[in-house]
Amino acid sequence: MRRYLLSIMAAILLCGVSSARAENEKAQFASWPGQLQDEVLKMYQAGFSGQIHLYVKDLSTGIRYTHNAATPTYIASVVKILFMVELFDQVERGEISLDDYVEFTSEDVRSGSPLFNYLPIGARLPVRVLVESMIQQSDNAASDLVANLIGLERINTGYKARGYHGIGQITRLLDVRHLVFGQLDSRITAFTPRQFRSIDFSKGGEAKAKKIREYLGSGGSKITSRSIDRAYRSYYKMGYNSATMESVGQLLEDLYSGNVVSSTASQMMIDILKGTQTGTGRISAYLPPTTPIAHKTGTQYRRTCDVGIIETPNKKSFVFSACIKGSKGVKRDEVIARLAYTAFNLLSQNEATLSKAENNGTKKKRKKRRRGRRRKAKL
Repeated sequence: MRRYLLSIMAAILLCGVSSARAENEKAQFASWPGQLQDEVLKMYQAGFSGQIHLYVKDLSTGIRYTHNAATPTYIASVVKILFMVELFDQVERGEISLDDYVEFTSEDVRSGSPLFNYLPIGARLPVRVLVESMIQQSDNAASDLVANLIGLERINTGYKARGYHGIGQITRLLDVRHLVFGQLDSRITAFTPRQFRSIDFSKGGEAKAKKIREYLGSGGSKITSRSIDRAYRSYYKMGYNSATMESVGQLLEDLYSGNVVSSTASQMMIDILKGTQTGTGRISAYLPPTTPIAHKTGTQYRRTCDVGIIETPNKKSFVFSACIKGSKGVKRDEVIARLAYTAFNLLSQNEATLSKAENNGTKKKRKKRRRGRRRKAKL
């Protein structure tokens, strides 16, 4: 009889544990992915005519949301994360030191260089300054210097060796200009870095076309803003500097877990990403100012990206990787900002639900245990 009653009590306790576990599972498989999908659909309904590539993963539960996340898309300066990973790998191997110095020459002049445009030719900078400038200010001169230092071949073989698929061939910024504008006229590939910078500094397609015609002289009259638009569209189809948001998201998750190069190197890279100052109208636009975000932006003709790791109020983190293509009307920055804000709020609420479920489960377990002790005492 005693054994029978003990068996009943054990079953009751197990039932309580199972009930709490079921409640937790119900909370974990919350409705946030569906609610995020609703927000994506609202974007299209509001007049967004481009394409959203989005990957969001709750790193505490493993639940994720994807939208065109397996389709490769141009990621612009997000490739600089891959530059950084290969750089730290070579630092770990002892091939390069962050304290090594690199010279800035006239061949290293680039557009999109908010820091290095003010450097005198011949200036020497430590590698750690290059990598911080490349990520935090997205300085293109710094990134091409890093690429030249560590080698493009090493970058391209490196991410493949680490198991990241869905990523196209990576190039330097100067190569991008050759591949885009070289379609207009083969003579353009012989332009100097300063000439390419001058073209990029020209505001608007027609101003760029005018500057190119000016440099080419005779034979360049057919170059217009429309031909530049076609050149960019053709370039994007080549697949250079493209990746799926799933592959970018996996890389970010591995950084968070300390599995890229080493735990120390992963943390150093995350700390650098936390210092990003570009793209203030994207991921960080609507989030609380104190929200920790380790991210990298990317911007190119009709392409806008922002990818990173975002921490919620409960100190839990999620991956948010977004690239926006095309669109008229709704701004690409605004799409990223609203989606990041929605994901942040949904996942923060989900944590509150989980916490409540866990507390309820704990209370139920305690009640069952007290009942069990009372029944055992009666026996």
